Amino acid sequence: DATKDMGLPAPANEKYYSKPEVANILAEKENIDKAIVEIIQRNLVPIGIGKIALLALLQLRKEGKPISDDPWLKKRQRSFDSSNHKLERPKRKYTKRKAPMEEH
Repeated sequence: DATKDMGLPAPANEKYYSKPEVANILAEKENIDKAIVEIIQRNLVPIGIGKIALLALLQLRKEGKPISDDPWLKKRQRSFDSSNHKLERPKRKYTKRKAPMEEH
């Protein structure tokens, strides 16, 4: 099994670890950096999820804060992507620019 090197368990959903899974696995590891590299290299989290995101989950667990089990969001995804609304530019307050007053 490809997940045996660091003693990584297989993901519960057979493809990717959930956020709580990652936090729990990392909390048990002595060499967190090595475990993170292996998780990313073995695509046990979606492509685009990096070391910082995994460390943030571990930090939440250490602080005893709840970790949501919602789907992973990649950097390119933003909450407004799902809607078809275009972001409008804010309107300028001043439409015409007056010529600077000439000094005499």
